[in-house]
Amino acid sequence: FFFQAEDGIRDYKVTGVQTCALPIFSSRVVSFGTLKAGKGASQSLTATLNARFAKGGIFPKLLSTLPEVEVVPAPESSVKSVEREGKRFLIQEYTLRLKPNAAIGTLQGEVYFPSLEKSGQHIKHSPRDVDALGGAWVSLAGEVEGSITAMPKVVAFGSVEAGRAFVREVTIFGEDKETLKGLRAESGNTYVEAHLEESREEQKRPAKLLVLKVSEKTPVGGLQAEITVVSAKGERLIIPILLKDRKSTRLNSSHLVISYAVFCLK
Repeated sequence: FFFQAEDGIRDYKVTGVQTCALPIFSSRVVSFGTLKAGKGASQSLTATLNARFAKGGIFPKLLSTLPEVEVVPAPESSVKSVEREGKRFLIQEYTLRLKPNAAIGTLQGEVYFPSLEKSGQHIKHSPRDVDALGGAWVSLAGEVEGSITAMPKVVAFGSVEAGRAFVREVTIFGEDKETLKGLRAESGNTYVEAHLEESREEQKRPAKLLVLKVSEKTPVGGLQAEITVVSAKGERLIIPILLKDRKSTRLNSSHLVISYAVFCLK
């Protein structure tokens, strides 16, 4: 087991002690590997928690940032109790299920416990413990393949000057010409436009061009965005954008995997 401590990552089998109250997860990253669209997948995860954060022996709910990933805890009767260094810890098993309707593309997200204030546990705690639950997470990874793909799979926007529009292009490939008929692009942000054009260059495979334009009216600072390309048969291709904030040296609170885009205006 590995856990994230205030002074770094420790392995209790080596150190023999836990230096803070953060949950212990059996893995830092859960990967579903590469799978075809329409095929679900499952992975196991174990969490170890100081018993004082599990009121009545009931674990707080483990949440997923990806709606396509369902977190299923084992029955309460299977929760194990262990003693370490005079403290009691509870061990809970989980199954993480990737739903068959998961969007095509790179899976990027996390599972995590909410902070104590949001957990609904109503436990008496010290100020230091307020973020004890929310301070640890497990990254989710994987790749879902379908009849359409994007190149690049993720789009990186750097820092740009405020008041100016800027554009990036992504090539969308189809397994055949029929697949590209009826494609549509959707943007989840009012400051980001997305539309499809015919490819300007000869490609080895059938392709279209996805043009992304960020408005000159975009407010200064961070902006999150996500682009979805939908095929005529309903397949959804998600194109995430890497977060980049020139005002900080840390990406997304030091999380291992970045889920969405942030365009940084200077």
